[in-house]
Amino acid sequence: MKKLLLILPFTFLITACGEPSVEDLVEDKGLLAQTIKECLVEAVKGEKSNSKKCANANEAQKQLSSNLYNDVVNKFK
Repeated sequence: MKKLLLILPFTFLITACGEPSVEDLVEDKGLLAQTIKECLVEAVKGEKSNSKKCANANEAQKQLSSNLYNDVVNKFK
């Protein structure tokens, strides 16, 4: 039982440190901005920026742009 209590917090920490999902990035604009900044810095340095994190940030940006466009269009109908 003691081993289980020691292992559980580390299990939660490891799973919480994964790549942010598209939904997470759409909901948290600050996280999206930080992720985009990190991806841009990686790209400028010539590092691999085709990570899942950067792909998710790109998709979140597309979704937000689409949502904004649809909101504007629907206001003028």
